[in-house]
Amino acid sequence: MEPIAPPSGELPLRLLFKPEQRLTAGKQFETAYKRGRRKGDSLFQVVVLPNGLPQGRLGMAVSIKACGKAVRRNLVRRLIRDTFRQCQQVLTGLDVVVNARPAAKTASNADMVSSLEHLFRQLMHTPR
Repeated sequence: MEPIAPPSGELPLRLLFKPEQRLTAGKQFETAYKRGRRKGDSLFQVVVLPNGLPQGRLGMAVSIKACGKAVRRNLVRRLIRDTFRQCQQVLTGLDVVVNARPAAKTASNADMVSSLEHLFRQLMHTPR
């Protein structure tokens, strides 16, 4: 999913991932799991819940069982954050929780990014 390009002659839009865009409290995750919509594939499960805020927020669950050693788990987290950052324009007003599945342990980076983009697109087109 390509970020929205600025009109010609302007500087490119700088997409950030700020602290207020993170889900950190267990209550926030619990609420999303209880009331959110779910989409998934072999690599990830994504749970989405409207949050009533002007920006989207991201939470991640990347376990040892799903991804293995710390180096791989951190890589998966970085890919999830970067994909969310690139797609944040279409995910405004949503709490998004991404759970890694065991197939993510051996998947390529490109496969993981395309999987997340596809899931985000599906969630964007389903009614809130």
